[in-house]
Formats: sequence, C-alpha cells, structure tokens
Amino acid sequence: MEIEKALRLLAKRADEVEVFCAKEHAKTLEIKGHEIDLSKESTSVGFGVRVIVGGKMGFAFSGNLDGVVLDRALDCAKIAERDAHLGMPDVQKYGHGGG
Repeated sequence: MEIEKALRLLAKRADEVEVFCAKEHAKTLEIKGHEIDLSKESTSVGFGVRVIVGGKMGFAFSGNLDGVVLDRALDCAKIAERDAHLGMPDVQKYGHGGG
C-alpha cells in the first residue's frame, strides 16, 4: 500500500495520523587472521504508523504497510490512556542545512 493511501484510510478513523518509512542498510565483515572470513550486506525497510483518536495515541511498526498495521495502531489507541495535551506538531518545511 502507498503511504498516501494509508493516510487517507486512517484519516477516516483517526483525528491525527502519521505514517513514516524507515530504511536501514547494513554491511558486516568478519576478519579472521588477516583475511575476510564473512562479508554480507542487508537492507531492511519498515513502516511506522501513529494515530491519535479522542486524545489517545496508538503506534505500530511493521515491515509491510497494510491493513494489519493500520488496524494495530488504531487498536492500541483504543486501549491507551487519554492525554488532554496530546497532539502532533504542525506541518513545517525544513531547509537543507547551511554551508
């Protein structure tokens, strides 16, 4: 599922929503003596979903952006404690560092 579609679906069921993608690339080298014994690369991608429903926050993270992770975040919000001061920051545009 695309992030925009997830945001549209969640906006129908939550007061505030946030969806983000995290990507990690790792390289591993093992050296025995003076030689490389093991070399491997891996890449992992995951999606975080945060919702606020009636002053309650829910969060879920998964390797797949699908209905399961969206429902999990909404379910977490249902059982969370209400926080009158809870809210997400306003949308802001950031520049590209100076230099």
